[in-house]
Amino acid sequence: MVVSPTAGSGATSSMKIKGTLDTGDIDRGFARVNQGFAGVKSQGKSFGADMQRVATTVGGLAKKLILMGVAGTTAMVGIASKAPAVAPAIARMGVSFGKITRRSIGSSI
Repeated sequence: MVVSPTAGSGATSSMKIKGTLDTGDIDRGFARVNQGFAGVKSQGKSFGADMQRVATTVGGLAKKLILMGVAGTTAMVGIASKAPAVAPAIARMGVSFGKITRRSIGSSI
């Protein structure tokens, strides 16, 4: 370091500093962070694909359950139309199903 005052109007000085900064550890740290983000990205894609497969499966199951419900309702209506003695029992079943549906909808809301 060199400091040299100049004569005249006031004291001034100058300084020369030379040095190096080793950024190798910082670069390695950034590389590790980037690798970690790449791992998170691939895991996120995998999770998204799993959720799509689950949604497809659940959607298919829901469609099958709806078809079974429609078929069951049609069968009960057919039975009631052929045998009027069964109609009161089917009516009680309908009331029970209605109560179950209202309770399940009410508890999920």
